[in-house]
Amino acid sequence: MYSCSLRTWADWGILDRELALYRRLQEKNVRVSIVSYGGKEEYDFQTRIPDIQILCNWIGWSEQRYARRLHQLHGLRLMKSQVNKTDQMIGADAAVRASRAWQTPLVVRMGYDWSYNARQIHSDKPEYLKRVEDIHRDALEHAAQVVVTTQDIGERMIEKVPAVAEKLSVVSDFVDTDHFKPMPCAKQFDLVYVGHMIEIKNVRALLCAIEGTKLSIAMIGDGELHKELQDRFGTLDGRIHWFGRVSNPELPQLLNQARAFVLPSLFEGQPRVMLEAMACGMPIIGSNVPGINNLIEHRVTGYLCDTDEKGIAAALGDVLSQPELMRTLGENARQYAVDHFSLESAADRDYKLLERIVRERPTKSKAERIRDYLLRRV
Repeated sequence: MYSCSLRTWADWGILDRELALYRRLQEKNVRVSIVSYGGKEEYDFQTRIPDIQILCNWIGWSEQRYARRLHQLHGLRLMKSQVNKTDQMIGADAAVRASRAWQTPLVVRMGYDWSYNARQIHSDKPEYLKRVEDIHRDALEHAAQVVVTTQDIGERMIEKVPAVAEKLSVVSDFVDTDHFKPMPCAKQFDLVYVGHMIEIKNVRALLCAIEGTKLSIAMIGDGELHKELQDRFGTLDGRIHWFGRVSNPELPQLLNQARAFVLPSLFEGQPRVMLEAMACGMPIIGSNVPGINNLIEHRVTGYLCDTDEKGIAAALGDVLSQPELMRTLGENARQYAVDHFSLESAADRDYKLLERIVRERPTKSKAERIRDYLLRRV
């Protein structure tokens, strides 16, 4: 249920992207520490983030033991914190323990609904699903503030814990619109897909839709279906280009080499890669599902399609055959991304939220927190 680390982010090519917001907060004099599930090799990243303190599993405990006791292992640093914040709901149980132990207000942030995803993927694992629901309920009840990226996710959290309605903020993800922007590149592909190669991304239906056409596509990403899809479709006579993982700094160049971006997922939270493609001024073709259809206005900032092979194929044909529509969709998408998802506005929102919580929920002194913690354990 845990296992995220700086090394994981680096291997996925998204380390700089994930740290961008924290670097902007540092510019506003916010002191940042990152609790990682990686081992002592995480310290190798310290030179890249010299002003961010890395709190990792340097002792080499099992993941489960570390999750249960990280509030003790990192107690001296955590008790200095004025606010704890989760990156996602996964692992929030450890954040709740740390918040309770050191009486620090907790901001629970989630970019997608983990419980919803779990039900779709692991419907045959009732014990796992109960554990996921328990983590959600406990974190939502304990949190001083709950931050979600879409209204849909927020409404589902209120259904779980009605009191969330009084402490809910809908804060969209961000994209660095100075890095992700239109570039004068020759078009090498008709389409580009970026994401995990897993069932919920509906990649098989996308490739089936392309199989009967003459379209080319750049497939960027990795995952459990990668080999199966490569074995099944091959290159379609050179029309499928398999790139594997591409680092986030390299992504804008590849995105700009395609005529359109496609994401046919069965469900989403708020797909960051779609925001990045919008910022590049690309025509967006996305499935008509929550997480995508609340980002895209059909035929205005993008084009919505069904999730089946025929629906995807019809959308691809319609969009790619209309140059004027593609130009309009791309221009509108870029403007929408700049207006709503810039990194600077995200940092301002985060800073104001943290400032308010510090003001409304002041923490006790270090000595008082140690005293209270020890007394609770007697």
